Amino acid sequence: MRSERAGEVLRFVAANLFRARVRAHMTQEQVAELADIDLRFLQRVERGQTNVSVAVVVALADALGVPVAGLFRRASLPEAMRGVHGAFLPGWAITNLFAGHPTEN
Repeated sequence: MRSERAGEVLRFVAANLFRARVRAHMTQEQVAELADIDLRFLQRVERGQTNVSVAVVVALADALGVPVAGLFRRASLPEAMRGVHGAFLPGWAITNLFAGHPTEN
């Protein structure tokens, strides 16, 4: 059973992972392949629904070209948009997802 604090940190990782992936113009499939993890596992990580090891966090950060620490910044997931894929969002919508969330320290 995970603590409330651990769940909060997993949601930070999920939100930052999503943002970094969209910024990199990468699909979940591409990130999963580069990080050498299962696609379904990555999807659960991106939703904050599963625990991850340090090794997986490092692999994901490396696959996305972001600092490991960047995945742990306080952040929240954007609201789910059923049936809408990021590739079909207008440019301004993707830009607004990242307002106030720098990728580098």
